[in-house]
Amino acid sequence: DLGVAMSRAPEDETADKPTDIQLWVFDQTGEKVFYKALNETSLSVSNGFITIAEQEIPIKANVKDLHFHVVLNSQNAAFTPTLDENTSESSIQGATFTSLHTNLTDNQVPMYGYAVKENISLNNRYAISIDATRAVGKLDLYFTKTSADTYLKINSIKLEHVPEKGYLAS
Repeated sequence: DLGVAMSRAPEDETADKPTDIQLWVFDQTGEKVFYKALNETSLSVSNGFITIAEQEIPIKANVKDLHFHVVLNSQNAAFTPTLDENTSESSIQGATFTSLHTNLTDNQVPMYGYAVKENISLNNRYAISIDATRAVGKLDLYFTKTSADTYLKINSIKLEHVPEKGYLAS
């Protein structure tokens, strides 16, 4: 079983949930063992977790560790390199995105998660949980007055030098 946990995750099926999920599994040498892509209609949300149904993954006898990479909302931005079934482990880790779609909800920005399961043995079952982190930042601004009697007026706030790309895994 594979579960993906997100901060501020949807609590039920009616809440905003990711638009898509891509999952890659690599062995300790970086060879791809498994890939799966799911769209929003295939995702099940329960108690803040997105559950991907149990999946049997055939592995070779020499596999000792499995590396799990999950990308959520890849359809909501342009990625370099393109993220698909043929993307290598190092390319996923170094991927950048541009052209983030506008009017996205909190759970629809690009997210990335990574987990390792060590000491794999054949014919065994494992439950893997991956924490997904948003690949965009949130800016909080706090203003204070010197005393309760003073007046505070903010006329404008301007952000400059906004980056044109973001890193998926930072």
